[in-house]
Amino acid sequence: MPRIANRFLDCSIYLYPTEEMATNGESHGGSGFLAAIPGFGDEWLLDGKCPRRDFYHCYAISNKHVAEKHPIVRLNREKTSDSAERTSVIPFHAEDWFLSPEHDIAIVPVDFATGLKYLFIDATTRFLTKEKAALHDVGIGDEVFMVGRFINHEGRQRNNPSVRFGHIGMMPADTPDDPGDPRELETCFVIETHSIPGYSGSPVFVRPFAGPKLEASHYDSFPTNTHVYMSVPPSFMPPQPVVPAGPWLLGIQKAYIHHEDRDKKVKSNTGMSAVVPAWHILDLLNSEKMRLQRKAEQEQLLRRIEREGSTETA
Repeated sequence: MPRIANRFLDCSIYLYPTEEMATNGESHGGSGFLAAIPGFGDEWLLDGKCPRRDFYHCYAISNKHVAEKHPIVRLNREKTSDSAERTSVIPFHAEDWFLSPEHDIAIVPVDFATGLKYLFIDATTRFLTKEKAALHDVGIGDEVFMVGRFINHEGRQRNNPSVRFGHIGMMPADTPDDPGDPRELETCFVIETHSIPGYSGSPVFVRPFAGPKLEASHYDSFPTNTHVYMSVPPSFMPPQPVVPAGPWLLGIQKAYIHHEDRDKKVKSNTGMSAVVPAWHILDLLNSEKMRLQRKAEQEQLLRRIEREGSTETA
């Protein structure tokens, strides 16, 4: 795993149940992250062209089970002086969040504001899709890292996210929707990265750099099911494809998966986590309700530009 720039931490946000708890930085709630969709180009939903090339629709994203009970968002502010406020609290209500009817995903629009220290993930280029996963052969063993809230040492006066590391252990398959209730299933990635309460809603990134794929056998002229060649002479190695470094957003941390001892009724952390794929987040972002929300933002932009023009003329 390469050195990760500290800037990655700025995509992380904290969620709280009340504005007071958010202001005080109490150890209660969950995680989330920031993403954006450009309002120009193909994403301009009105007639004509977008008059600005720096216009983005900005969002906070978390789990549905987090946002329903912890809708308040806390962001870091740029440090301008020792006495300045170090965080900014956005007092959302649970009703403000767009909830996926099928997946554990919740999204709320946020206003871009100067003075805040944040990083938005471009949903149009950095989210993993099924097509990208197939084209770039994203799969078992690829390295991942997760940016979220280590609730035991999270930062009270300022959000202080931590990063956890691991690998893809299973491709999307039936995994517990609620780790305590195996009857409910959802298609998720399973990643091998230790997680605890507080990380729900964290972004998980995959493939921070390109690497060769380990093959079972390179002796193509002598196919076999009975031998696994862990090392192969260079003369037998096929040329490795050039794979873009990434990283891409793999998805959103849903929950860590429990193992329950049926005799002692004791739950333990398996070290495996369920991650809702990023393409499900894109589905919600591109739903009719959210496209109408972006259209309204674009109409608001045009009205603001018109007012500013009228003011300059006057």
